[in-house]
Amino acid sequence: MNIPNPDLLEAITSAFADIDEVKALVLSGSSLTRYGDERSDYDFYVYADTEIDRRRRTEIAERFAASYTIDNHFYETDDEWLLPESGKQVEFIYRNRNWIEGAIRRVWVDGEATLGYTTCLVFNVQNSRILHDPESWFSMVQDLTCQPYPPQLVQNIIAKNIPMLYGRLNGSFREQILNAVTRDDLVAVNHRISVFLASYFDVLFALNNVLCPGEKHLVQYALDTCRTLPASFKHEVESLITAPVQHKPVHLDHLVEELRRLVAKNG
Repeated sequence: MNIPNPDLLEAITSAFADIDEVKALVLSGSSLTRYGDERSDYDFYVYADTEIDRRRRTEIAERFAASYTIDNHFYETDDEWLLPESGKQVEFIYRNRNWIEGAIRRVWVDGEATLGYTTCLVFNVQNSRILHDPESWFSMVQDLTCQPYPPQLVQNIIAKNIPMLYGRLNGSFREQILNAVTRDDLVAVNHRISVFLASYFDVLFALNNVLCPGEKHLVQYALDTCRTLPASFKHEVESLITAPVQHKPVHLDHLVEELRRLVAKNG
């Protein structure tokens, strides 16, 4: 586990806790897992019902950061810092409470699946360290994610992703990859393999009742957490990515066939 020193963590927590609009502050991301390393940044999630004033956020950044940018909107709304001395990257992601609770309930209660990454937000919330939660709201949402993996969600993830992996008559990811290989379109090959693997891991994790952690270290995470894996799983995934373009269809079809068997075995 890679976390800021306790004094710094306490000071940052206190600074955000002084803002009335902040309903919860948690630390999450790969830095809290066994897969974090020296390049992992610190991910703080700030939950509120309304937007946190940029001036307050800037004042806090000026207290703790060697340099910073405020109010980025590349993905979610965030502020980015570099800490003095260590140069460690820190990211503050701002989320609406209703949005995250609704997203968790749609997946974990209602069983709504997506094409890839279905349970990433569940994993994020479940693996967060609570720093400030005066109304115990985040604790309630986190407790919800700790309930057993819903069987209906497993079926919904399979039903959503398998047709796009290989089950559609036309337009599956498999077919798109093969067409891109035939055209020798390397950019399209790379892009379609990425979305194929996102759905592939979504199904694989669901079959094992394991949450999807995001994009990092997926092969090793699967080896560590999944009780059932396809034959030659690691070799075939890595070969699909690294093999010369003309050899990729062989590894793609091995992955498809083994996943097909695994899905059939699990009913």
